[in-house]
Amino acid sequence: MSAPYADFIPLLVLAAVVAAYLTGRSRGRSWPLKLLLVTGAGLWMALAGGSMWLMSHAIAERLPNAAVPTRHPCVGQKPRTFDVSLINVPLFVNRFGDVVPEGRMYVLDKNIAAVRATYTQAADPRRAAQRDLIEPLTLRANQGDCVVVHFTNRLNEPAPPLNKRIRNAAIFPLPGEKLRPAGTVTSKPREFAPARTVPEIDFDPRLAPNASMHFDGLDYDVKRSDGTVAGNNPDSTAPPGKTVTYSLHANTQGEFQFKDGADFTSQQTRPVDRNGNVRFIGSHAFGAFGAFVIEEPGAIWVDSRTGQPLESGTRAVIKRPEGVDFREHVLFMHDEVEAEPGILTRLCRAEDNAAPAGSECVRPTRAQLRLLTKGTLPGLGGGDADALVQGKIPIKLEWFAFNYRSEPGFNREEVGCPAARRAAQGFDAERCIGEETSLSSWAFGDPGGGDLVIANYRSEPTQVRLLHPAEFETHTFHWHVNRWMFDPADEGGIDAISRPTHRTTTTNILDVQAVSPGSHYPLVIQGGAGSSREDKPATFGDVIFHCHLYPHFANGMWGLNRTLDTLSNGTRKNPDGTPVPPLIPLPDHDYQPGVPGVQPPPAPTPTRPGFPGFVPGVFGFKAPKPPLGLAERSPGGVFPPTPLERAAADPGGQVPGAFFQDPCPADRPVKIFRVAAIQIRQQYNPELKWTNPQARVYVLQSDKQAVLNGKKPEPFAPILNVGDCVVYKFTNELPRVFGGTVFDRLQVTNEAGIHQHMVHFDVLSSDGAANGWNYDQGAGPGQTITYRDFVHENTTTNSFHDHFFPNVHQKNGLFGGSTIHPAGCVPVLPHARGRALIGTVFDVHCKPTVDYNNQRTDGVDYRNFSLFIEDHVPLFQPNDPRRRDDDKFETPFGVPIFPAKFPSSDDDQGGMGINYRLEPFEARRDKDPSVMFDSAVHGDPFTPLLRAYKGDPVKFRLFQLSQEESHGFNLDQFRWRFEPRDPESNVVGAQHIGMLEYFDVVPPPDEPPPPPTPDLEITDYQYNYAGADDWFLGDWGLLRLFSCSNPRSGRAPIAELPDFPRRNCTGEHDGRGRGLTDLAAARQVPHCRTGEDRTFDIVAMNKDITYNKSGDHDPQGLMYALAADERALREGKKQPEPLVIRANAGDCVTVNFTNKLDPRKMKPHCHEALEPGQLGFKENELRFPRCLQVPPRNEENVPGFRPFPVSAKASISPQLVQALPPKPVAPGRSIQYHWVVPRDVIGMALLRDHADVQNHLHHGLYGALIIEEPGSEYLNPVTGEPLSSGTSAVITHPTEPDFRENIVLMNSDLALFRKDGKPVPDNFDLVLQPSREADDPEDQGEFSINYRNEPWSHRFAVNQDITKIFSSAVHGDPATPLFQAYAGDRTVFRVGQAVGDPRSTSFALHGHTWRRAPTDPESQIAATQGQFNPGSVYNIVPGVVWDLVADPTSTGGAGGYRHVPGDYLYRSSTLPRHLNGGQWGLFRVHAALRPDLMPLPDGSMEGPEHEPARWEHPYLWFGAAGQGNRVSHGRRSG
Repeated sequence: MSAPYADFIPLLVLAAVVAAYLTGRSRGRSWPLKLLLVTGAGLWMALAGGSMWLMSHAIAERLPNAAVPTRHPCVGQKPRTFDVSLINVPLFVNRFGDVVPEGRMYVLDKNIAAVRATYTQAADPRRAAQRDLIEPLTLRANQGDCVVVHFTNRLNEPAPPLNKRIRNAAIFPLPGEKLRPAGTVTSKPREFAPARTVPEIDFDPRLAPNASMHFDGLDYDVKRSDGTVAGNNPDSTAPPGKTVTYSLHANTQGEFQFKDGADFTSQQTRPVDRNGNVRFIGSHAFGAFGAFVIEEPGAIWVDSRTGQPLESGTRAVIKRPEGVDFREHVLFMHDEVEAEPGILTRLCRAEDNAAPAGSECVRPTRAQLRLLTKGTLPGLGGGDADALVQGKIPIKLEWFAFNYRSEPGFNREEVGCPAARRAAQGFDAERCIGEETSLSSWAFGDPGGGDLVIANYRSEPTQVRLLHPAEFETHTFHWHVNRWMFDPADEGGIDAISRPTHRTTTTNILDVQAVSPGSHYPLVIQGGAGSSREDKPATFGDVIFHCHLYPHFANGMWGLNRTLDTLSNGTRKNPDGTPVPPLIPLPDHDYQPGVPGVQPPPAPTPTRPGFPGFVPGVFGFKAPKPPLGLAERSPGGVFPPTPLERAAADPGGQVPGAFFQDPCPADRPVKIFRVAAIQIRQQYNPELKWTNPQARVYVLQSDKQAVLNGKKPEPFAPILNVGDCVVYKFTNELPRVFGGTVFDRLQVTNEAGIHQHMVHFDVLSSDGAANGWNYDQGAGPGQTITYRDFVHENTTTNSFHDHFFPNVHQKNGLFGGSTIHPAGCVPVLPHARGRALIGTVFDVHCKPTVDYNNQRTDGVDYRNFSLFIEDHVPLFQPNDPRRRDDDKFETPFGVPIFPAKFPSSDDDQGGMGINYRLEPFEARRDKDPSVMFDSAVHGDPFTPLLRAYKGDPVKFRLFQLSQEESHGFNLDQFRWRFEPRDPESNVVGAQHIGMLEYFDVVPPPDEPPPPPTPDLEITDYQYNYAGADDWFLGDWGLLRLFSCSNPRSGRAPIAELPDFPRRNCTGEHDGRGRGLTDLAAARQVPHCRTGEDRTFDIVAMNKDITYNKSGDHDPQGLMYALAADERALREGKKQPEPLVIRANAGDCVTVNFTNKLDPRKMKPHCHEALEPGQLGFKENELRFPRCLQVPPRNEENVPGFRPFPVSAKASISPQLVQALPPKPVAPGRSIQYHWVVPRDVIGMALLRDHADVQNHLHHGLYGALIIEEPGSEYLNPVTGEPLSSGTSAVITHPTEPDFRENIVLMNSDLALFRKDGKPVPDNFDLVLQPSREADDPEDQGEFSINYRNEPWSHRFAVNQDITKIFSSAVHGDPATPLFQAYAGDRTVFRVGQAVGDPRSTSFALHGHTWRRAPTDPESQIAATQGQFNPGSVYNIVPGVVWDLVADPTSTGGAGGYRHVPGDYLYRSSTLPRHLNGGQWGLFRVHAALRPDLMPLPDGSMEGPEHEPARWEHPYLWFGAAGQGNRVSHGRRSG
């Protein structure tokens, strides 16, 4: 029966039942009467049913049907088909036998046998030239393809065997290395032994769970191909041994992950069921991930080594019919790698410590235990070191990986290398000490057994597809030498960017990219591999790529991009005898421009063997120094350049610091900096005397003695112009021995250097490192080395740091950064004549000119503010004689601030800093927190005080060079474009910054400008890094703005910029004495000049907020509310949610704010999930109600802190809008705030309290102001009535498409309690009682979305099938917001991290994609958005906001491209703590009209293929009142 007639079946059945009933009730009546009654009833049923049927079909014409999608792109198309399985297989991650015993990987079915047969040889360097199938499965399709994946869950099949013999056979010594008997402590270099431990496969395949493939970025039916069991959707996972089919459409180009959607646990979770079994181990951390790369239509892909068609693989050559061919590398970042060591023995550290020898850990001897705990503070836990390098150096075994390979430094330090001698090796070099040589192939061979080497020929077009599928950290990816565009399409794509002539015009140019879990980015290399320029060929050599979080880098997350200068045909050998894989040239690329025709790379010859054949090194020793770099390698030195080196140099090379290629064009100005690295005692805050006793810094030689004599340094910051040639003559004047504190073990640091970012240099001479087969480009004690670079375009910054002992040096201050300025600009500095120009805060005077790139400069003056954020700083404070708590923690250097778990531990530790300065809250605890930032009370902070006149152009140059964490820069009330040169870029008010990222923050001038005033007004705005730890530890400062330059006293507060004279003061009064209320009254204008006047009556109130159905609540909860809603909230008649109000761009907002906080409740209380020292948890034990253990008894409760005072005052402060800093008010008092909404912003501005940021924010005193297009009106999404506030709305506009708007405000810093009053433990596992708790302050506390959460622990207690953890059929809908839409609706999610710790998170919305900049048609299309920090309105770092627009005209609308109804997960992609802590929910897309969801008034849900339907008040059909006039709120005036 056809579908239309099938719809009548229920009506016919119902009619028959009614007829039978009426017949039975008509007994005793005549048949004519019976017939009349039955016929009448039937007619009535037919009319009513027919009307309902017609209505349903009328609705269905507007609402895409689940069974027949509005648009199905695959009709009549033959799909690409892949047969894929998920299998168990141990993953060997390097040649030292480190292995993930419970490894999992997706594999094409045809390759399963080969993978199982060769898994032990995965990291064998002798097989480096052979294709290795042990890598994340990477599939490709063309845009527009239909794809069918037949997926089989083979987790029920046993893994290939793993035991001691197999592990030992997977350890591969290189020539000259000796493998000793297992467990031997080897002190001689180049000797090592297998571990005493035995890796074991803990996973029992008989307990195998369901498995699946969940796809990001591709279009599919969420009910059939999501690979999850979400909401009310059917199960689309595969039981063990079963096969499911996924049907996909590759509708957009990009790189998109797939992963196991049946198991979103983490390796830290490992839930144990009631029978004591572990079925779910956290698939992602064990390797259950891969990617689809969607290429442009018509492209084909071949094997990068053979040129043969490629069915799967991470390395490919992409041949394009209408564009340049390019080489493609796919890189997967992988943390929480659960590996077991191959040559280091893991020592048990559990309290019962009774594990027998031969298991995965062995019990340490007393001598070993003394070494493991050496240097830890008495009375604490003794740290968590679990292995000894060379039998004496304690470490914690951790692995971080690319593509299932990891090369941690601890293995290389275990092997070591001897000293080289000129008589034997031809040059002198010290023995390998540790970190300084750990990246060198000369000493240890290539990383990952050669698999972590990706190859290119110099200058060829190249793209990296970067993905982070697993599972916890936000990494920062850095690729030496090379740079790429944030939005490649803005710059013309790979065809334009890879040309040597390319210059950035629109988007941001990068060489570091932050990557949160789930994130993905295309990196298109400027000038091709090695970064060629029009007048300079690309550099060649080993170009390292790595995570720039130093502990991750040190623990294996790095590899080499071998950029070759001669042809590689597979016949050559590396210096260690391992094979050099073949590499096919790109068919259309000319590698020898000086030779007619399209030429391949030149063939190697005996006199020009190509890299690394000309480097005069010897395998097994340190690399030689670069020619001409040091005195010993000068023409008259003891080791002059060799003939092979001279023959390898490009024409114009052979200069110090640039022997093989001089990056500097002839006749360019040369700036020379004579720099020393020195060690000093450095104070970060004079009041608290927080001090780093062993700080290491770069200084000019001319400043060195003054700094050694006590002058306060700042980060070394050269001032450069576009077109400068820059020479650093660097001398290592550091002590050879460092450490001996609770932060750093006593160790030798025998080299240092300068590694640079963003500028052009010769990677073989000026990389400032010793990577791969490159030279050792560092300076030993007392040595001087020359580095040379060229500023080829305005990259805005040029960070640099030491690359030899980065885990020691950067956290102790050995870093700096240049600022890049247009040609024609000069800095204004005191005492600048005759000395090199350096500085962090200065004015820049400019004249228009034409720069090196023939680009006209604008010649506009501005003020430069460079801010360097640092973390993990080793700080000590004096022991306070008034307090006895810290006596037992006093050391020769003082009492440590948040000490390391053991010396040189990689865990969080120490303090923060801005330009080597801090203003901790501890220094201001003696007054109410509401005056925390008031200079009239406390004086100005010790951090940089930035000063300007109102309206001055300013540029904040943000740097982060230390050490491991993410941070979120906030600048109160100001805004800027994320991409300053792109007019279509997102406008933000906060910026995530990760390790070695940089950002140029350029706020626009006020619009309209403030009216002139007769008196000098001084207004202070705060800049801060808003993570809870950052703020508390002192990462904040002031931007001081002056209203005018010449009060009658004749004194100018600061120098004027010549382009912006300030001469409008006429009075004598100094405005600093005026209160903020007076200033606000002076600023109030009678009528809004740019939009409408809106008024909101808002209260701050106490509210015990319940976060989920199990009753977890915050008894200290706080919230903003409209005054009209206060009573309903207090009486429990309205569900608490963050206050979300709306105004249009250009509007003027008046807020009548009343503080209704109860002072009796505003007292210090326990379990604040904030800075170190506020949580008092011990393993399996709660210290309650004391906030602190006195004295501290565990690293989780460290010395130096006390519970902080709580203020009863309150305020409300918006991001982005023009407003004065808010004045806090006392309980029972009111104040009026005036805000002017900018006309250039559409999006979300966070609302936050500034009266007590320490205690109010994480309890809920935050909200949002949503800025809509002028002319917009806001409707209740249920009733269609005007909306005064709410997290969900329908936004209508007279000329723009209507849309649904959903607000997501995340909090990662909650302190919740159970219904019985016990605190909710910060568990990684799913146990309801204290169990495996987080000890890192970044992971403590609970997590929420809009004051709601849905922790897995409560669901797991009911049903222990993790595959169904998201199922509404099993658990009901989650407590988190249920967002709703009709299929095809234009829908906007505005996502922000309102408050939280520095750990960044990410946000995913299954089945949907969006543009990273919604108004930019060239912006990247994303399936996950990462990097959310507090305060940011840009990524997801506490405070970051991001707009996710599902648009039917571009990225598909609600339900994706095909408008498929169903339940779509939204969630954090940070799996441990965030996701299982409850940061997830459902986006429910409906097919049929519902009484609780109005349709969009303009019918825009129909999408571009249909005429928009008019809304004819459909709620009248359901008996509801029709909507009145559509008027947005707050109250309008005028």
